[in-house]
Amino acid sequence: HSLMLLFHVFSPYITTAHINRMATETSSTPRFYFFSRSRDAAPGKGTNEWLLPKVSTDKSYERLGEIKHWRRVLSNFHVSEFQLKGKRWATVEHYYQASKFRKSNPAFYERFSLDCASSTWNRDPERAKTAGGRSGVVSKTRERLRAKSVLADEDFFVGRCRGRLEMERALYAKFSQVALAREVLLATENAELWHGTRGVKPHRVFALERVRARLLLESQSN
Repeated sequence: HSLMLLFHVFSPYITTAHINRMATETSSTPRFYFFSRSRDAAPGKGTNEWLLPKVSTDKSYERLGEIKHWRRVLSNFHVSEFQLKGKRWATVEHYYQASKFRKSNPAFYERFSLDCASSTWNRDPERAKTAGGRSGVVSKTRERLRAKSVLADEDFFVGRCRGRLEMERALYAKFSQVALAREVLLATENAELWHGTRGVKPHRVFALERVRARLLLESQSN
C-alpha cells in the first residue's frame, strides 16, 4: 500500500529513466505504434512495429490481437466516456483541450464537456482539438470555434507544465474507468507505446506507459 501511495503521488513526475527501470526495457523491447485511424493489424504487424523473435512465435499479445482496432482505443481521440473533475468527457482530447481554459474561461471550458447540451464539439475530438488549438479556427471552412478574446490559462504551458499533468489525469481516468480501454492497455504488457501518423514525427507516449504501470500495480495490490 505504501508503494501504491508513492506511485499515486509522484506518478506525473516519473521520468523516462524510471519507466525504463520499471519495465526492465532493453533495446529489444517490443514496440507498438498507434493513432486514431490505425489499421487493424495483428500486434507487431503495424507500421514500424516489431516483436522479439520468441514473442512472434508464442502466445504473447494473443488477447490483444483478438480486440478489434485495439490501437485506436489507445488514442486520445477514441470515444471512451469517463468522468473527471465532476464532469463527463467523451475523449481524453476533450478534457485536455478544456483544461487549457478552466481557470480563466470557465464558461468555455464547460463547452467541451458532455454535460453541456449546447456544445457543437463535445462529442467530436477533431473539433475539440481545433477549438482549443492555437487559432480556434477550422482550417478548411474558416469556421471560428473560439473567440480571439478567449485565451488559455497562463500556467498551462509553463513551469512544471500543468498541461502534462492534466493529460496524465485524463489518461488515468479513461483507462481506469473504461473496461475495454483498461484491458487493451494492460494487454500491451511492457511494450513501448508510440504515437505516429503521416506527416507528424513519431513520439513515445511515456505518460500512457506510466498509467499502465500504475494500473498494473493497482491490480496486483487487490
